[in-house]
Amino acid sequence: MEAGDINGQLYRMADHLLAGLWLRQGEALDFLNDVSLFLYALAKEHPDFPGQLKSTDCRNISAGIVRCHAELGQLDYRFGSMLPNVSDDVWYGVIECLRLVASGRQRKQDAGRLFDYLLQQMYVKEKIGNFITPRTLADMMACMLDPKPGQVVLDPVCGSGRLLIAAARHCKNCHYIGIDIDEKIRITAFFYMAFHEVFDKTLYRKDFLEGGWKEQADVILANPPYSDDIHETISFMQGIMDALKPDGRCGILVPEGFLTNTVNRDVIDMRRCLLYSHCLEGVISLPRKLYKPYTVSKSSLILLKKKAALPGEPIFFSCVTEYDGAESEFSDAVYEQDMKRIAKAWEFREKRPDIFWRASPEEIKGKDYILGADHYRKSNYMYMYSKTESLRESILAGQAELKRYMDNYFREDSVI
Repeated sequence: MEAGDINGQLYRMADHLLAGLWLRQGEALDFLNDVSLFLYALAKEHPDFPGQLKSTDCRNISAGIVRCHAELGQLDYRFGSMLPNVSDDVWYGVIECLRLVASGRQRKQDAGRLFDYLLQQMYVKEKIGNFITPRTLADMMACMLDPKPGQVVLDPVCGSGRLLIAAARHCKNCHYIGIDIDEKIRITAFFYMAFHEVFDKTLYRKDFLEGGWKEQADVILANPPYSDDIHETISFMQGIMDALKPDGRCGILVPEGFLTNTVNRDVIDMRRCLLYSHCLEGVISLPRKLYKPYTVSKSSLILLKKKAALPGEPIFFSCVTEYDGAESEFSDAVYEQDMKRIAKAWEFREKRPDIFWRASPEEIKGKDYILGADHYRKSNYMYMYSKTESLRESILAGQAELKRYMDNYFREDSVI
């Protein structure tokens, strides 16, 4: 059977079982982790994986798989707790998916594809409440931070591990560290990274804000949870800078209020610290719709290097254009072109006034250390059009050209 045929059947069966999956909040990750363990066994060609499965066997089978694979021993998690509780229809869907994966020629790749699809669809259908960083944004962050072989890459609030996987796609030969307070999502991150062949990794269950983190990283990517309490963002910023090695670099997603608040002195002082005590390299303004369907939120990516800033060294700003198409057409992929353009130009930002504009520390100080990108937009900045805007301009230009042609045609015809 061709790989495309298997994938099509897998996705259809996955859609079918998800449609019948009725779980309370928090149980969806248990379900996904149980299924992931079986997929992991298939990908590893586990010798004792049974041909016939019964839901009543789940706990014993899961325990057997864990015993056979030493790397699973680090997971302090009780597998097989959720699958016995799903409906017969959902259980049948799980079995059919496993059989399809087992029958294919690319068992390992098919197991990873099915995991990716289940995870993404469970987020989209809001069966999983945890937040997810859009793939396009994760890839842009990894490209701009540019981890090198042998470096330590850290995500202090790793969730399902998407930022770490993006960094691994950019550079495989790093040691990846993920921290999260939620044990269930930490297990999901383990499988997510395993299916993407990120093996040199350590995942900790810990609240990063509690402090006490000793290991330092060369590169940090972070999407901290947004809170009504701006001091939580400040705490994350301070913890991340402490966890960064000298000359290390980090990319942190922050709410717009952190960049523009001019009332809270703690926030203003933190921005001042980033500007002078560390080397603030850039701020990329992100569109509100980027995080749909999970939420609509205005945020920015800030890029920092842990070293003393040079006097007068400029800070670079850019933005990703807001998508203006219909809501039903939305996907974070609509931003991919702009994000790739920004990431590609980042290395040569001093020579790219069409993409980046700059502001001096003196300008920023004069505006109460506001770091919102739009506050420093220069008139010579070339606005980056989205695909829809570019298409609309092409159509309008074509219509104008056609009108000119028709006007000239009829004018010449009337002379004849």
